[in-house]
Amino acid sequence: MPEKHAWTRWFWGVMGACALAQLVLAGATAGYAADYNTFWAWALRVAEEGFSGFYTEGYFADYPPGGILLLWPLGKLAQLLHISHASAFARCLLAAPGILAGLGLAALCYRLAGPGRARGFVLGVAAGASPALLYVTGVWKQMDMVYLLFLVACFAALGKRRLFAAALCWGAALALKPQANSGAGAGRMRAGRCLVQPKAPGRTGPRGGRRGCRPCACACMWPAVFWGFGAFARPV
Repeated sequence: MPEKHAWTRWFWGVMGACALAQLVLAGATAGYAADYNTFWAWALRVAEEGFSGFYTEGYFADYPPGGILLLWPLGKLAQLLHISHASAFARCLLAAPGILAGLGLAALCYRLAGPGRARGFVLGVAAGASPALLYVTGVWKQMDMVYLLFLVACFAALGKRRLFAAALCWGAALALKPQANSGAGAGRMRAGRCLVQPKAPGRTGPRGGRRGCRPCACACMWPAVFWGFGAFARPV
């Protein structure tokens, strides 16, 4: 038991240091100028116009509603505190969702590999402290870690044959960024195996066999419903 707690303390110590390093990088670097300025323009626009007035003809916005929803509180906070988008605080603010999602991704991997064990520590740190992901979040101020968190959660749920939960996570990832579709092939293969493979003794599986496809398909489509008929629908 003491060894288990020691691995957990080491894990969160390392991840806390990584989060702090990303905040320092975010405040000290200008980021990728094209995306950085675009993200802040979207954040301020959705904060001012609201969700129904964001997507309009002639206005460039190539992110789905989930990504814009992440930017909305940042825009509101910038308006409330009169934060300049060129300030170090604004750079840290834009990097915050990715940093928090990176901590969540690392914690999920740590739990999946076995909390309190060396392998859990190694996998969690490898996922949350990857130099490439640290650069993308801390320097470029991208939010890729957010949809990656939902993708990993999707595959974790598929591994436990929880198709409905996997479909919800998959839909959330797609609602955040179209690049989440890069894992579509592997996801379909795994979901198909869950449906046609007989359950091993003592293991849980999707209830209803093929009937389980229907609620899962509906769960995958919730971003489209949210976009077309929800908060982003422009009143006529």
